[in-house]
Amino acid sequence: MERRASGGGALLAVDAGSSRTRVTLLSVNGRTLASRSAPTPSSRDLDGTAVLSGESLWNQVAELVRGLRPREFDVVGIGVAAQLGVVLADESGNAVEDVLLWPDGRAAGHVRELERRLGPYGALLGRPVSAELPACKLMWWAGERPDALGAARWVLSLKDFLVLRLTGAAVTDETHASYTGWFDVAARAYSAELVRRAGVAPALLPPVRSAHEPAGTLSAAAAERLGLAEGTCVAVGGPDGSVGALGAGAVRPGVTVDVAGTTDVLLSVVGEPRWTPPARTVLNAFVLPGHWVLGGPTGMTGGAVDWVSRLLGFGSAADAFDRLGGEAMALPVGCDGVGFNPALSGSRLPTWDSAERGMLSGLGQHHSAAHVFRAAHEGAAFTVLEGIDALRAAGATVDEIVIVGGIAKQPELVRLRSELWGVPVRVLAGEEATTVGAAMLAGIASGLFRDAAHAADALVSPAVTTPRGDAHPADVARARLRWQATADSARVLGSPPPAR
Repeated sequence: MERRASGGGALLAVDAGSSRTRVTLLSVNGRTLASRSAPTPSSRDLDGTAVLSGESLWNQVAELVRGLRPREFDVVGIGVAAQLGVVLADESGNAVEDVLLWPDGRAAGHVRELERRLGPYGALLGRPVSAELPACKLMWWAGERPDALGAARWVLSLKDFLVLRLTGAAVTDETHASYTGWFDVAARAYSAELVRRAGVAPALLPPVRSAHEPAGTLSAAAAERLGLAEGTCVAVGGPDGSVGALGAGAVRPGVTVDVAGTTDVLLSVVGEPRWTPPARTVLNAFVLPGHWVLGGPTGMTGGAVDWVSRLLGFGSAADAFDRLGGEAMALPVGCDGVGFNPALSGSRLPTWDSAERGMLSGLGQHHSAAHVFRAAHEGAAFTVLEGIDALRAAGATVDEIVIVGGIAKQPELVRLRSELWGVPVRVLAGEEATTVGAAMLAGIASGLFRDAAHAADALVSPAVTTPRGDAHPADVARARLRWQATADSARVLGSPPPAR
């Protein structure tokens, strides 16, 4: 750990992800000066609940940042990224009740009602209506927790909530706004008609700014909590997937990034909005002005691999790989007939079915734990491949993919994905991409960098192409057909019974 920033100051990146919360100090040329992380304090239940305490997360971020001893550095800017989640915040900046995270499915019963309300104006959303949208979650709050909704001053994303606690300013970014259900994605602005039809009070909505703009400066109270200087610039920030794509070097149209974590987020940067219902991809305003992305988040992929690993008796997917990886990676493509659909909490890109569930198929007495472990990885990769196919159907050119996240550190798994996807895969050699992206936004907001290209030149590590595996394409095609049969069966079983 380096204990001194180089000339020009240091940048603090905060990443509140689905599994871990990470805080990192980077020098202006991309060197890691200090970093700390801890499991994100979230919880999930069998009834579809997925929540965390906003106050617990804020306390965790403050403790982690203070542990970096940031006053030993000249911190000139702070960038924040976070997983998708909806926060009702009161006038004092406190979360009214638990944050509803993206996998929370309790608003699923309001999806059709929102579709009915929006009518043809739903085409402005750039995505199918799903239970993830804050518009649906507010309908759930209105029916189940009206007192909480009545006590709210702001409806914020989880990242917005952290920025509010840092600066006292309620503001959101164009990418998070794209996920709400009341934002015209092509116009990059709230739609008065969508707001009216969704039934949300306009006064609850924070102003929208670009992710690289300053949201404000660090308040005296936050500075004392974090051990930083009051007045430090805080960028508006963005969702962890999009910020990760930026940190992978997606600063121009034509770049496709897979941010692989608990869920994979596929993003292909385009220079103009392209989305025509009933497209299976999502269109988002990107974190850079004048740029959009086609793609979206899959359901649980890495999270499902971790679940399988724990089911097999290991503490994590990393532990399972240490014990089973050699045997699993030596197996043929298709895992000798074992198939796994990872949609444990429903699917997102490209099938958007919150009722879909996971499935393990094809088991025989000759199969081992290594077969099941590899099938989980193949299932995650084939799930992403469905998204890649949807990108191409929407008009994106996907000739290669930059992959970032935990898998990028395991060459065998990157090679497996390249083999199954049929395209070259490139990995970055440096720091976590979301960390780098958050630092880039902080550097632009604070005036350290002129623009995203300048920030990328300073902070983004070169990408290296991973050699492809040697499986025959016909074997890969057969393996995909078997996996598809497993996924299709899971979708049928997860579908609600027909109305009587």
